[in-house]
Amino acid sequence: MVITMAKLDEKLQRFEDAVLSQAKQRCDEILSGVEQVKKRELTTTEDAALSNAYELIQGEVTGITVESAREISQRRFAQKQEYLHRRAALEKSIFDNVKQRIIAYTRTEEYKSYLKAAAEKLKAEFAGKDVTLSLMPGDQPLEQLVRNSFQAPCKVVFTDAITLGGIVLTDNSNGYISDLSLDTVLNDQRDWFYQNCRL
Repeated sequence: MVITMAKLDEKLQRFEDAVLSQAKQRCDEILSGVEQVKKRELTTTEDAALSNAYELIQGEVTGITVESAREISQRRFAQKQEYLHRRAALEKSIFDNVKQRIIAYTRTEEYKSYLKAAAEKLKAEFAGKDVTLSLMPGDQPLEQLVRNSFQAPCKVVFTDAITLGGIVLTDNSNGYISDLSLDTVLNDQRDWFYQNCRL
């Protein structure tokens, strides 16, 4: 059997076409696999980049939130401190003014009447008992007025513990104290002021 050149060329052409077809199919499969690996790697890389970007953004947001909260807290603290200083200065000013008015009051005839009435009030409760009446040092000229108003034997002492005036009675037999001093009246008013003035 004689194979002619044309048949040989035809067979070779078919063989070449078959090999090329298989090579092209294999090449297409490899390219498709590479494309799938490329897509998968690209998706994984994109996901990782997005995750990193999200974490970075969250870190920045958290940092900004913490810093903002710190600044707000510091501003509030500074404002509160300023408010407390202004309130303390106002309270001091008010009570210094009241104290000066009380000191001026102790130089009046009304104060003498106040002392007389206080001594008479104490006499009603403590007459006949062993008592000590305490006055401020500035009230020494009024000692006799107080004794006459109390109308019972008593010891009168002058103490620096009373700075604004009035009388403090001590019952020496049982230690009971009745405080009608202007110092206590002012302190009671200070308590009322704190509770009611809402500064």
